[in-house]
Amino acid sequence: MINVLAILVAFSILAMHVWRRAYPRPYKDVPYDKQSASRLFGDIPDMIKFAKEGNDPDQFIPHRCRQLNSPIIQLFLAPFSSPLIFVDDVGEVENIVFNRTKRLDRAPITINAFLPLFPFSSILKRTTPEWRAQRRLWKDTMSNDFLRHIAAPQMYETAMQLVDLFQLKIRIGDGRPFSVRTDFNLTALDVIWPALLGSELHGIRDEICGMRNHDGSIQQPVSKDCPAAMPSVVKGDLYQAIQYLGNTLQFNLASPLPGWYNWLLRRLPTYKRCWTLKEKTINGLIQSARARFNRSCQTDGTRPCAIDMVLQKEQSAITRPNASAFVIPPTDLEIHDELFMLLLAGHETTAITLCWCAKFLTNNPAAQEKLRESLRTALPRENPPTLEDILNTDMPYFDATLEECIRLADIFPRVVRVALDDMEILGHDIPKGAQIMCTTSVSANTLREYRRGGTNSNQEDKKQPDSETDSRESMHLFSPERWLNHAGAFNPRALHRMAFSGGPRGCFGKRFAMQELRIILAVLVMKFRFESIPAQLNSMRSDPGALREPRQTFVRLTNLAWDDTDERVESA
Repeated sequence: MINVLAILVAFSILAMHVWRRAYPRPYKDVPYDKQSASRLFGDIPDMIKFAKEGNDPDQFIPHRCRQLNSPIIQLFLAPFSSPLIFVDDVGEVENIVFNRTKRLDRAPITINAFLPLFPFSSILKRTTPEWRAQRRLWKDTMSNDFLRHIAAPQMYETAMQLVDLFQLKIRIGDGRPFSVRTDFNLTALDVIWPALLGSELHGIRDEICGMRNHDGSIQQPVSKDCPAAMPSVVKGDLYQAIQYLGNTLQFNLASPLPGWYNWLLRRLPTYKRCWTLKEKTINGLIQSARARFNRSCQTDGTRPCAIDMVLQKEQSAITRPNASAFVIPPTDLEIHDELFMLLLAGHETTAITLCWCAKFLTNNPAAQEKLRESLRTALPRENPPTLEDILNTDMPYFDATLEECIRLADIFPRVVRVALDDMEILGHDIPKGAQIMCTTSVSANTLREYRRGGTNSNQEDKKQPDSETDSRESMHLFSPERWLNHAGAFNPRALHRMAFSGGPRGCFGKRFAMQELRIILAVLVMKFRFESIPAQLNSMRSDPGALREPRQTFVRLTNLAWDDTDERVESA
């Protein structure tokens, strides 16, 4: 009886200890919501309530910062976990990612999200010599030579195929709005796949062929303000597999327990089928690239790609006269996972950014017309403009418009770091091991509000002139002019630019993405007018998720002649 009683007492003590560990345990020197700290699920109930009230879920954390009148707070997002510190001061965030890299590094929350999909990629590694060596191996894939001579022609060719697809959809829809989410996804994947892997997916081409085979049987709604009915085209197995695995990555990034989520997911037949196809395809392309390299010539008609450049870099590192005896070539697993990471991250983010660009152009017709006129003035009146003209012509208003689209799209509004030792941020003590989520948004005028409360210690922002600070009250508006100086030249330093993060852990594919956006957007703006669409199809809300993706992606396009903004032409 005594033994049973002792066991019960021990079990009760253990249960109470576990129960207490499940509750939030706040850091002592960082502001937090007192009610959330007393709940098992911390801030989660308030997040759910905030979304149910019709607010954008992405805005909950900045909303909490304003509630607590502090640009730095701590959040409680899951039982049994440490608080997550959030910094809502983009000037301080810029300081963190660029200047404090020795004291802050890749956070466990990020590593755990990416681990199931590409465990051998550089994105999972801390900023060590091993990570730097792996990053150097891929450096040439973002060189001018690669971007201009290998990637750019594919970008231009795909942009022209997208024009053909949109012309077909205009004809089928007969002036009705249609969704472009899948179209931009196919476009981005058609661009990045051959650049990385050397083969072709032909997603846009197959979409056009499939729609032409079925468009005669489509009955359209009576109202021209209803979404057009479009033929349903079955996508290729590889495209479906990449989309499925990409969706799992988004869930991983948004999930508090990505490990458990993936453990369950990997047991589903769909996951197994998609994973097997991905493994077989990419491994086969790596083996083909190695065979090409060993033959020292390209006899199979495959265009040069990132794999070829990596293998060349690997060989030169090993054979150079002063090479270290400890140079270890990358394994096929490392090459495979790096390729897959670049593929997923690169195509999805670009597709979402293009969706936001289409929405901003639709909702800002004056800026759209000014952009089109600036393009037609700057570019030679050819039919259509050449790739070289798009890449080499100085077009400040176009650069400003693209930068403004990226700023307001804000598709990945957070970066996360972990403190490698005890430190101070904005006057608050941060303990070693704390995970710090940082805003990348340059939008709402929150800094002046924080300064009124006396909590913001960012000297850079305090020194800003009143005119610049006051302009932040309109930061939610689409205004490319904010990126132009008084002489009309593009000023990339007009505002903080954190859409691609920064420092050594900044977005590796930034130059690739910017070139792709430049080519595709220039072609689309010159060829189509983005007309107004009904309010019920024009929500600016985003769907909950790791990436800020627009809930609705409808456009209504008018086909234009290449050299005349006022001349409408019949669709092909």
